[in-house]
Amino acid sequence: IAGFPGETEEEFQDSLRMIREAGFCKVHAFRYSRRSGTKAFNMGDQIPGEVKSRRVSALIEEGQKTAEEFFRSLIGQTRRVLFEQYDEESGTVRGYADNYVMVSVPGNSGMIPKICDVRLNRLEGEGMSGEIVLP
Repeated sequence: IAGFPGETEEEFQDSLRMIREAGFCKVHAFRYSRRSGTKAFNMGDQIPGEVKSRRVSALIEEGQKTAEEFFRSLIGQTRRVLFEQYDEESGTVRGYADNYVMVSVPGNSGMIPKICDVRLNRLEGEGMSGEIVLP
């Protein structure tokens, strides 16, 4: 949450630093939104909207950088993937690898549900694409 009442610039910078150091592959950041009936509604030190917007944008941007670094570190690795979805239009199957990264490969509906070893080749959207490694 960016811009919770009383959040200092130093605390915000700590959040950015934590994202970098942890190397998250997914960051879900959003602006604090004042809601009546909550304790935070009446707290002092409400953060101005433009500051909240700047901070949430910076958190999202940093999260995108660390995600890209994480996915790039996976290129060339072989991971076990459970295929769960078939996309007829693209002729691909999608599923999650053993590290919970979304992976797509060329395939057909007969591959669902199957577990296959996949060599990860490149970033694709919020996941990776690859090729099945035959035994």
